[in-house]
Amino acid sequence: MPVKLKGWHTSIDMVDWIVTKASHRLDSSSDYTTSLELENKATAEDHVAEDEDNGSEL
Repeated sequence: MPVKLKGWHTSIDMVDWIVTKASHRLDSSSDYTTSLELENKATAEDHVAEDEDNGSEL
């Protein structure tokens, strides 16, 4: 899944990023948090992200 970053250093904002892992957490105070791991699309074009919970492609 493509991602566009904004507000970082220009050299980071200009890179085409893809999500390689998305983790979701709901804690006891009902706070919902999503964490993303990103890769530079140019270096990961043959990589397919998978949902670790059920092994399906994202």
